[in-house]
Amino acid sequence: MDTKYGYLSEAFKLKLDAMSLQCRVVNLMLGLDKAKARKLFSEIDRPKFAPVNCSDGLVSEVSDYYETAAKLAKEAFSVEEMRQEEHIRFLELLMLDISSPVQLAPVAKVIHSMKLSRPQRESLVAGFASVLRKMKGDDRSFSASMYAVGQEIGKLDYVCRQKGISTSELSAGLREYLVRHFSAERCSDTLRLPTDKGPLPSTVKRFNERLLAFDEKKVLEIEADEIKPSKILGAVDLRIYWQTPPSSEIMQSFKSLRFRPGRTTVTRAEAETHEWRSALDEHLKRLSAWKKGKEESDEEFFHQKCLQYEAVLLSLPHWPERDEVVMEFLDFLDGFDLKHGSRIEWFWHEDSMTRRLDLLPKGKVGVSEVRAKLIRQLQSAKNPVLYLYSQMRKTLSDEIKTEAAQK
Repeated sequence: MDTKYGYLSEAFKLKLDAMSLQCRVVNLMLGLDKAKARKLFSEIDRPKFAPVNCSDGLVSEVSDYYETAAKLAKEAFSVEEMRQEEHIRFLELLMLDISSPVQLAPVAKVIHSMKLSRPQRESLVAGFASVLRKMKGDDRSFSASMYAVGQEIGKLDYVCRQKGISTSELSAGLREYLVRHFSAERCSDTLRLPTDKGPLPSTVKRFNERLLAFDEKKVLEIEADEIKPSKILGAVDLRIYWQTPPSSEIMQSFKSLRFRPGRTTVTRAEAETHEWRSALDEHLKRLSAWKKGKEESDEEFFHQKCLQYEAVLLSLPHWPERDEVVMEFLDFLDGFDLKHGSRIEWFWHEDSMTRRLDLLPKGKVGVSEVRAKLIRQLQSAKNPVLYLYSQMRKTLSDEIKTEAAQK
């Protein structure tokens, strides 16, 4: 995970991007006002996708959008509207906007998870099969979503067979989709997966096996000659951390603090010795003085320094001794420029730091003093998010005390 894309991916799991937040609002509104929820959903910008280059390490994740759409289709339409099949037209309009492979798995999930009549499901499956036949996306998006697409289309295929619905169009559409993308320009790091054995990719092998298992005679198996890449492009630029001289020196300093020769972890008893504490002091001095080098971007330096603070905190044997490190960490977070850096990546570290407040073990010697100092430092923070967090904690704490007093 110690790469540029690894931490950006973790940050997005917080679901604080605009679309995730908008979908959360729609879901909350659905319990209050169904018409308003539909209106709010219609105001969300439809997902749009620029081609992802082979050098890029992340693709878009839009499952929240389609899960919200499915929930609206199930719950936000009146009995009369559903009789008029307004919810089906709502889903059909969503399918018209599909332009990237990353949308296919969540849309297939919507279709197989909905409670539909046979004609309604047949109509949606036919529309989805048409999308598969026409889809032409970049290799990074195709490869990243390949497993999920296979899984969800497999479930859709199963539901159709259970309901007596023909899957020939779906299989034919999937065949065209796979052949088109496997034979297009490919990224060099997506050509073979660990699960690929023999001349055919595992995805193609599973497709052919499904055809044989269900005796799908109208659709031909995919041959190896059909899926030769037209051109092999580059690979992702991972931007692995701890490679520059300053960062490598910091990491080696920490490793010598955390591990004995032979890579075994330093014991708690060893961490109580004068020698270990002297080494810790030296490491903290290096960490405090570490400045961004020319070889690193602002984000790379920020992530690596945050990771060092967190690693040191986990290595210290006593909570009171973590006081100084926590304060330095908060100062570093407080000084980060939100106007020029990635806010969601900053918040990932901020969230990790502030969650540690809640993990401080109550009742242990020195813990209450550490907790009080941390809260005071948060309350004096210049960073608006840190300050807001401290006020939120204070408000919630006051509410809890009030409820306890009333009981």
